[in-house]
Amino acid sequence: MSRHFFLLPILIFFLSPSLNAQQRTGILSGTVTDSDTRQGLPGVHVSIPELETGTVSNDHGEFRFENIPAGVYSVQFSFIGFQGRLLTNVVVRSNRTETVETSLRQRIIEGNQVTVSSGYFYKDDMHPLSRVDMGAEEIRRSPGSGQELSRVMSAVAGVASLGDLSQDLIVRGGSPGENGFYIDNIYLPGVRHFETVEGASHGPTGLINTSLVQSLEFSTGGFSASRGGHMSSVADIRYRNGNREQVHGSLDMTMAGLGGMVETPIAGGKGSLLVSARRSYLDLLADALNARGAPRYGDIQAKATYNPDRNNRLVFLQIFGDSRITTSLEEARDEGWPTYPHMHNRQNTSGLNWRKIWTGSLHSNTSLSYSFKEQNSRMFHSDQGDREQRFDNRQDYAVMRHISYWSLSDRHRVEWGSDIIFTKGGFDYHYAPVVNEANAERPDVYRQLQKRQVTGELFGTYVFRTGRDITVSAGGRIGYNSVNENWALSPRVGTTWAVTDRLNLNLAGGIYRQPLPLFLRSQQPGFDTLKDPFTTHFITGADYLLGEATKVSLEIYDKQYRNLPIQPEGFSEGAPSYVYDSRNIHEELLDHGTGYARGIDLIVQRKIKEGLYGTVSASFFRSRYRDYNGSLQSRDYDVDHLFNMIVGYRPNDYWEFSARWSYIGNRPYTPLDITASAEHNRTILDISRYNSGTMDAFHSLYLRFDRRFFLDHITVGTFFELWNAYNRSNMHSVHWNLNSQAPAKTRQFDLLPVGGFAIEF
Repeated sequence: MSRHFFLLPILIFFLSPSLNAQQRTGILSGTVTDSDTRQGLPGVHVSIPELETGTVSNDHGEFRFENIPAGVYSVQFSFIGFQGRLLTNVVVRSNRTETVETSLRQRIIEGNQVTVSSGYFYKDDMHPLSRVDMGAEEIRRSPGSGQELSRVMSAVAGVASLGDLSQDLIVRGGSPGENGFYIDNIYLPGVRHFETVEGASHGPTGLINTSLVQSLEFSTGGFSASRGGHMSSVADIRYRNGNREQVHGSLDMTMAGLGGMVETPIAGGKGSLLVSARRSYLDLLADALNARGAPRYGDIQAKATYNPDRNNRLVFLQIFGDSRITTSLEEARDEGWPTYPHMHNRQNTSGLNWRKIWTGSLHSNTSLSYSFKEQNSRMFHSDQGDREQRFDNRQDYAVMRHISYWSLSDRHRVEWGSDIIFTKGGFDYHYAPVVNEANAERPDVYRQLQKRQVTGELFGTYVFRTGRDITVSAGGRIGYNSVNENWALSPRVGTTWAVTDRLNLNLAGGIYRQPLPLFLRSQQPGFDTLKDPFTTHFITGADYLLGEATKVSLEIYDKQYRNLPIQPEGFSEGAPSYVYDSRNIHEELLDHGTGYARGIDLIVQRKIKEGLYGTVSASFFRSRYRDYNGSLQSRDYDVDHLFNMIVGYRPNDYWEFSARWSYIGNRPYTPLDITASAEHNRTILDISRYNSGTMDAFHSLYLRFDRRFFLDHITVGTFFELWNAYNRSNMHSVHWNLNSQAPAKTRQFDLLPVGGFAIEF
């Protein structure tokens, strides 16, 4: 019986398409709006090219297709005076109503000009470059992701990772803590399981449930003044709305765990409720196999949407995550690990966003949210079993965010608003005295205190279109930090020149500031006066349409870091590490550190057409800083070059095949001090050769197979992936092995099968 049970998923995956022979149908409905005013657009021609059918939106911008055969389609929107738009990968499921929402931007037409607009690529005047847009299906089917959002984003040009064992994203040479995440205009201070209050992550699993994601807008630099508090990147995520006509549910299994979801209409169809829950199963398997140390994590997420009338929309968002791992002394000694953890993290975000259309040209979004991140962890010596570190830290965030959009005409547009963030940090941590990795005596460190911080910023941007050729945006932010009592101005500017209908030249620049982490300020009373670090971005680039579904983009960027926290000259009790990335305790810090990240990104992207799609990206960059001796050092993520290639083919609505090959250049690391490590029987680094070593380059092939079944009342989607398909031995880190009394390497995943399924009903 058990043998048949394990064969069942394989039989389902390779089952003949005969299950889909009988035609099932569904409904496709939606709304198309003006992107400047958010008012519904009447008279828009909406068509489904694969079915050679179309309709026209009504007075409120609404449209509807009945009795659509279940399958995967593209939906074309065209309207005189507006840019055309094509939504690909729209899935119509059996016996249910699918809803899409999109917006069109006005196009300036002069004289008798005839313009070419493919609709596959959509341009936003506020973000002319360094931005990638992804839809739900592009995220779901991304090979090598296991449907984890951070792994999807790691394939974007200019984005590096530490490999398969971490969710940390290094965007154009920046630190993982320099990235910001928003869902439906609500700020999320943490998006990863096993995330510490300092912003580091432990493990490959994220908090974001990709089954809920409708779209992702990922800006890797040069973003407008509407986003602040982040020095490297911003991810704007939109969760989909629940169904307003029917009750639906789903059950799924992915690498994130076992999950379920239900969606239902509320308030007589004026709103919807979407609830999901997931729970990992690795610890359950470990218990059954009498194994040890498997992580346990889960999350509960909900989105409620309510429209009291056509001019108001309320969105409530709830995200809660819990993650823990308990490793035993026996396991650590068996593996030769120098330390082993007990960790329990919790995080939560509750938020409400109100979208209001005030007039035909003015609308706004206002959000209020409360979040917390809590870390309780212990780190133990493996050779003695006593405790080395204790963290009982928590940070609470109360955030108010407002942004208004005013379309003065088809040539002039203004947006303005404010961000206010109240942060309270409760820090209770203890470092036992020990010889640290720098072979220095670290004294006993104990802190138990609270820190409070209020940051407030006003921002505004003016967008002017000189005609159909040139668009200029200029704005900035002015902000205040209550801890160091500093006021700061952050100007931003961007421009795009449509040289031809196919070629655009783009330019962006500005100052991007980020508050110093409260964990760092908690280490010494004098650290309250430290200035907040900032970067100056300068980006120039061009994009060219090779065909209606294929675009090539080239961007050159330079990021200059200022006001970085830096250890004083002559410091001798630790490594000359980049303070902003480290978790070390510092006795003294200055705020005149400098650094830079500069590079070039090349992207060739083909949207799905005739079943084929793919992306090729190459990045070359350097990321460096000056240490306390004035020497130029490579940052820990200075991997020099990146390469990603994704190719995919969907021959029909039921099958899809894709592959990804990723290459991450040689990451710097500090070699071990063999003599000192042997003497102390723990990892001791040779600080005289700090970051002088280079790991072998990481590269891996990921293969993916998707199979979808449209049945009478359910839709079944399955996928199977092979990670590291040619079984490359990729290195993650180096440590001193207690058992072998010699250096040892921690490896990334070997050949790893990853699969999952979703049953939607």
